Amino acid sequence: MTMKISTVFQRIEDAILKAGGKVVDPFPYFRSTPTIDAFEDAVDRYLEDSGVRHFTARELLRPTHPSVAERLGHEKGYLWPPMHQFPFAVLLLLWGDRARDISGKPATCRNWYRPMHYQSQPDPTNPSKPIAKSKIHSDHPHACGMDFDFRGDNLDAVRDYWLRVYEDNAELLNTSLGDYGGGTFHIGVMSPRGHRSW
Repeated sequence: MTMKISTVFQRIEDAILKAGGKVVDPFPYFRSTPTIDAFEDAVDRYLEDSGVRHFTARELLRPTHPSVAERLGHEKGYLWPPMHQFPFAVLLLLWGDRARDISGKPATCRNWYRPMHYQSQPDPTNPSKPIAKSKIHSDHPHACGMDFDFRGDNLDAVRDYWLRVYEDNAELLNTSLGDYGGGTFHIGVMSPRGHRSW
């Protein structure tokens, strides 16, 4: 079943409000950003105004291998999708904020947007393999999922939280959840492959 794009964005906005955030139009933040540093500042303001508390533009935009992104022409090695995808990041980060509160320790986010021309490049740590094996139907090339790394003694509670998010939003948001162990989780919304976990 195909969903109207307006329905997708309405569901994302409703979920942002439910998660305690604010629905903020990203476009005005980026109208006048002549440098990459100004763009980074604009993303930080947008995240803060949207209610994100623990995560930064640098984490959101910087891939695992920024030198590869820079070689591909991305200034400062930063990657970002079209502006209309930024509310997806807000929702994921609001959920990440709550998981971070549960863990009681600092957490990091990564791999929000991983376009195909980046993730198909050889991995600098293992050049015989690509940066990511996932294909176009993965969450990352669509900027609708990201990975979080948590530390501390409350990882079982963090896992339980992510399972609740995954199950409570299955029908409306096609959530995806990956548990890689050791406090690393993937969460996605409007996943191209549908509601799934691994």
